[in-house]
Amino acid sequence: MILITPILSSDEKNLSKIKKIYEYSFPIDERRDFDKVIDLIKDVRFQLRGIFVDDDLVGFISLWDFSEFLYVEHFAIDKDLRGNGLGTHVLQNILDETPIKIVLEVDLPSDNISFKRIKYYQKFGFILCHQEYIQPPYGEGKDAVPMFIMSKPEIDDYNEFKHIVKTLHSQVYLSPDFIE
Repeated sequence: MILITPILSSDEKNLSKIKKIYEYSFPIDERRDFDKVIDLIKDVRFQLRGIFVDDDLVGFISLWDFSEFLYVEHFAIDKDLRGNGLGTHVLQNILDETPIKIVLEVDLPSDNISFKRIKYYQKFGFILCHQEYIQPPYGEGKDAVPMFIMSKPEIDDYNEFKHIVKTLHSQVYLSPDFIE
């Protein structure tokens, strides 16, 4: 049985497992220091959910609820269990429970993995927004990363895109003055 459940900041055992998955799944420039992830659990807009199969943590998803849209910040399954439908189950669950627009970032399509990732989200109805977007640095010593934004349903217009970008920059990355 697959269970997706919020992780509390006091859950050291599962946070330790999530940290391992987080650090090998995302390049250093595409993640914050993990102690800051734990601090974010106190923010009512942020959720860190563990993905469990038969009581074993096998992945996680982190989400931001901005009332007008839900932002999927990070989503990863243990590398040894990928390709078994777990991610599909989790993503479909998130789509089924979310009545508002869902937004996420993807790497620019530059290799086989990044192309597959975009296709993966497209099969769920996510639309690639071709507007220029740069993820601000996650912290000192980290670089900004050119990316694309995907959403379901589609971002309606440039003003909505700019609003989403402004929200992400100011609330997620704490970089309200970041200029792309």
